[in-house]
Amino acid sequence: FAGKKPEMPITGFEYLEKIVHLPFRLPALTSAQANAFVRHYEAQIEPDNPALRWFGDFALSLPSPQANDAARREFRLGRLDKLQKLVKSSSDADTPLSPEIKRPILRPSLMPFAIAAFDAYVPRKLIRLVELLHQTARVAEQETTPRPLAQRHDTGQIDLRLVLFLAMVQLFHPDLFRLFKRRPKCFRELFDAFERTAAPSTSPSTRGLHDSMADIDLWHWAAYNVEHAGHKADRPSNRLQAVEWMAGVADNQRGPAQLIRLPLVEMIVEHRAAQRHVFDVLKLVSALAESGLAFHPDFKLQTYFSLLTPAEAEKALPASVEANVEAWTGQRAPPVDVQRLFESLVSANRETQENVVQDNKLSPGEMLRSEDVTALVAKLKTWVGDDSASAENQHLLLRGLSFLAPVVAPGDGKALWDLVKDSVDLHQDTDPKLRALWGDVRAALGCDPLFSPQAPYLMLERFKGHTAQDEPIPGFVRIPAGPFTMGSKDDSDNQPNAKALIDAPFYIHRTPVTVAQFDAFVEDGGYTDTRAWWDKQGLAWRNGAFNSKITDINFQQHLARRGPELRQLPMDWSAQLPFQSRPVTGVTWFEARAYARWLSAQLQSQIRQNSDLDRYQVLLPTELQWERAARATSPTESDQRNWPWGNKEKEAEQAANLANQVGQPSAVGVYPPSSIGLYDMGGNVWEWQDNLYRPLKDGLVRLPKDHELTNLEEWEKTDRPTLRGGSWFNNPELARCSFRYWNHPDGSGSNIGLRVVLSLPISGDSGS
Repeated sequence: FAGKKPEMPITGFEYLEKIVHLPFRLPALTSAQANAFVRHYEAQIEPDNPALRWFGDFALSLPSPQANDAARREFRLGRLDKLQKLVKSSSDADTPLSPEIKRPILRPSLMPFAIAAFDAYVPRKLIRLVELLHQTARVAEQETTPRPLAQRHDTGQIDLRLVLFLAMVQLFHPDLFRLFKRRPKCFRELFDAFERTAAPSTSPSTRGLHDSMADIDLWHWAAYNVEHAGHKADRPSNRLQAVEWMAGVADNQRGPAQLIRLPLVEMIVEHRAAQRHVFDVLKLVSALAESGLAFHPDFKLQTYFSLLTPAEAEKALPASVEANVEAWTGQRAPPVDVQRLFESLVSANRETQENVVQDNKLSPGEMLRSEDVTALVAKLKTWVGDDSASAENQHLLLRGLSFLAPVVAPGDGKALWDLVKDSVDLHQDTDPKLRALWGDVRAALGCDPLFSPQAPYLMLERFKGHTAQDEPIPGFVRIPAGPFTMGSKDDSDNQPNAKALIDAPFYIHRTPVTVAQFDAFVEDGGYTDTRAWWDKQGLAWRNGAFNSKITDINFQQHLARRGPELRQLPMDWSAQLPFQSRPVTGVTWFEARAYARWLSAQLQSQIRQNSDLDRYQVLLPTELQWERAARATSPTESDQRNWPWGNKEKEAEQAANLANQVGQPSAVGVYPPSSIGLYDMGGNVWEWQDNLYRPLKDGLVRLPKDHELTNLEEWEKTDRPTLRGGSWFNNPELARCSFRYWNHPDGSGSNIGLRVVLSLPISGDSGS
């Protein structure tokens, strides 16, 4: 190290950039090889107990060798209905079936269904599937009351094929798995669409699905295959067109089309476009439908979800809650048994709470009567009490309300929220998942105190202690012009103690942009009515014609995975909508800038009322603006704090959603604000910046006024917009005020969002 700089050795981040990857391809497995591979691996897991192998020809116990070939074939393929007919007519057969075959016919091999779900076979994925199924079986046998899966299957409590189905969806299509948990009707809708009894002449409105349907046909199915009068296209080709076609759906089908079929198709289409692996849920469902799978009249999907959850998870708080955001027509549910509703809501059994809506014959779209809510609140007040057990009861009720919220009408939620609003102290040592659940339930019941229900992009009040000068438009905090020190010796591309200049005051928003705020943009035609929201480059990206000089293979793959049909909404939008107070995620840099331009137009009346805001626009912040605000200790002063909350990393657990403690974004406002009222400046989601990434010592590359990246010189060197703040998934180190990161402009994910500022158009801010 003689003569070297004291920064040596290089950081881990730099080291990873220097790794050389040498990819090579292995020959693809055939179905026969995949079949043999699964059996061989399963034999290693259960070497001494062949009866517990799920993927053998005859699964748990072999039929008699005297069984004829036809019966063996139908049994192996899992076609139980055809096998039952063979058994029934066996007395007339030339080679009678042994009575022994009647015992195991309800236990078909799971191999045909596992193989049918893949277009190609990846050993790693097959291994994960085998291990998950065997782990599920072990957990079932080690419960307080052991009930082996095979025994539950024989007694008709479960069907092993459905256990396999949910296990595969959980592994290979987790967004769809979560949709099934939130809306079990989606599960049945998908299965029922594969009925094989429909003749080709069946009317279009009842025609179902098949395993090789194109995306355009899936969108048409979502709209109940209606014919759109006067429409130029033969089929809707994206979500927006499908929604338009739903206007022609029958009244009794419009709700299921919007709330059940539409999110199903959206997730299947997104999965096809975005995922590189080859799992196809339609092929799996088709194989199960061909096997004659039927549902018992008392069938409940929740029974299967409980099988796929470790026993200790029954005591855990749910990681998410579905908010009441479905379109409500004003229709109230019939009167309910309030005592039964109360018992379901406060049950210590999680599965009972999850089923509170279904078990009380309620459904989203039909809201509880106000009289029933009032009676329920009276019972809950007595039950919660004010003794030492009160906190425990409140937490149990909080979990129950997460499942009841979808059927609580706007305006009726406050009385329920008042029972649990004091159950979490946001300024004390609080379990992160409990904190996040508290925020989700608050939003789901319509009691988030931060935002205006009529205009969610406006905050209701200024931060405590702020004057009209500090916060002229509630939600936008003034940061004055002047020099400040930025950067850190801990960042390899920063100059420590760099001198930076903010040459004009700006106003930074107190929260990241929420789902509700971005939804206002979507509903106002943000993706369809271009007006001034999208620049030429953004429009080119939306239309699939983005023509940049970027040659980076990762960027090109980003563009390919999310085709034009998926650029009409944020990624995983249907899964985000229930959580209105969480930060919006899955937005690219192009979408973030379009939202900022749209919001600028919405705030023109407030801007015109304040002479100090003349010529100000809503923009993404620059890195200088963001870091100046993150370090601020007052609206007029900043310091060299390492994190937005101070200088101690150990405070991160209670200060921000970091280190995967929650496992997803949390509602804004559930962690303490900074000293000037800014929420989530560290953690929760990364925030897009309005400048391109370069080492700070070289100066920040600012965007030109038209935001056209292709107009920049040396484009290949500056193709990456910057991100700041860290996210729920990252360690506290990445949430430092000075830490800089980047992504391609088309990058998006569940940990990338945005925050906006009111700022003058781009001028001479600079770092030196």
